[in-house]
Amino acid sequence: QKEVIQKKSENSKNSLSSTMVSITRIKSNKVCGGQLKKFSFESSTLSCTSTFNIFLPAPSEPESKFPCIIYLSGLTCTPDNAAQKAHLYPALAEHGIACIFPDTSPRDVACEGDKADWAFGEGAGYYVNATDERYRKHYRMWDFLAQELKQVMLNFAELVSLGMMWILLFLTESSQDMTKISVMGHSMGGHGALLLAIHFPTHFRSVSTFAAMAHMTASGPGLNAYKKFFGPAEKHTHEWRFFDATLALEDSKGTDKIAPCLMDQGNQDDFYLSEDLLPESFVKSASSTGYSTSTLHSPSPAELEQHLEDATRGSVTLVMRDGYDHSYFYVSTFAAEHIKFHAKFLKAK
Repeated sequence: QKEVIQKKSENSKNSLSSTMVSITRIKSNKVCGGQLKKFSFESSTLSCTSTFNIFLPAPSEPESKFPCIIYLSGLTCTPDNAAQKAHLYPALAEHGIACIFPDTSPRDVACEGDKADWAFGEGAGYYVNATDERYRKHYRMWDFLAQELKQVMLNFAELVSLGMMWILLFLTESSQDMTKISVMGHSMGGHGALLLAIHFPTHFRSVSTFAAMAHMTASGPGLNAYKKFFGPAEKHTHEWRFFDATLALEDSKGTDKIAPCLMDQGNQDDFYLSEDLLPESFVKSASSTGYSTSTLHSPSPAELEQHLEDATRGSVTLVMRDGYDHSYFYVSTFAAEHIKFHAKFLKAK
């Protein structure tokens, strides 16, 4: 049964504007002792209805507050794919961590060709702000993540009372409001997670990726999408570099380093083999920018945990997995290791 919840936002540093936020609860499922809740709301940034899922672990006491991971999904995905297939909940419940799954694009907005190609448009918004006139009204996923989602969380009384006070997302004036947030993602979502970590370096405890599209402007899908979203690279250099994790990291030299970073990649991933992911390019960029980098090959969980004991801000670890592909079979196999990695930093004082 759908339930509509409204709360008026206040004019403050933690609010974009004074508006009435209306959120509809679509459903709730009990999982691993906690609750997976699905909601929709009218996004003013995307000019359409947007949905998201939130997992809340079972509270240990009334009004428990949980640290939170933002999980960004990949090409063709909705907020439901990872929520149903990534097998995150046992580890999230064990460590007492909440997780939010936003959408990957606007939906049903009738932009030119945005349903014609699985790697562009609906389900493939690339977490960017489009500048081309055909797409700029709706394809503003960067602003959606960096601004509007924060407003929705801040103004949703039920979520706050159920422990979502830590979801004060990205544009607070003081980074101490965000000391319990980490970000992770798969494929296109790994690209989004790296971008958030780079452009908001003090706002996250940790970042991890599965099969990230780590050098978007050198990948086939990325080149195709960016030409449509932005126009030619020579005329839109800022956008092409800002929304490419490898290039953005190069351009960040001399600024705050990103949170401890764990990158995961299967060596039988078709997109990796066709050089559409390029994690080594990101690692090379990190090394040249003064980061501590390392590459591990099929470590055991104990070996990986031991290696990551020394992970700090400004460290990037690439883990290559022998025989694994791009699918959720791969993601679900190593999900617990990633949650444990994040828990180490989310639970630190």
